[in-house]
Amino acid sequence: QMIPIGNVIITSPLDNNGNVKTSNQPSSPINVYSFIQSLINANTSQPLNSVIAYNFITIINLSPSDIIYIGDVNNQIIPLSPNASYSIDIHEVPLNLNSIYWIGATASTDKIGVFYA
Repeated sequence: QMIPIGNVIITSPLDNNGNVKTSNQPSSPINVYSFIQSLINANTSQPLNSVIAYNFITIINLSPSDIIYIGDVNNQIIPLSPNASYSIDIHEVPLNLNSIYWIGATASTDKIGVFYA
């Protein structure tokens, strides 16, 4: 919308409905990765693999019957039932997944799947 002010024409950043006009730049595609991890020692927390995520993380409990718990190095407080998942949206801030720990009751049988980008 053109708004004349004296001899100067100012282009408004608003459209006819009062919305701010923006220029959407096409995003570049992201690569998505995944891994499966087995619990090495029962009732002992272990970190996820040392990989970097920039957009999101989804952790899936692949254990046949055990609840697993996820959290930080000191406290694994988020329970995940078998086949349940937990997602974290990290908005392009790099996160090393080895800062996330998980624990379960049965070594080698307890497994998680991690899907991240």
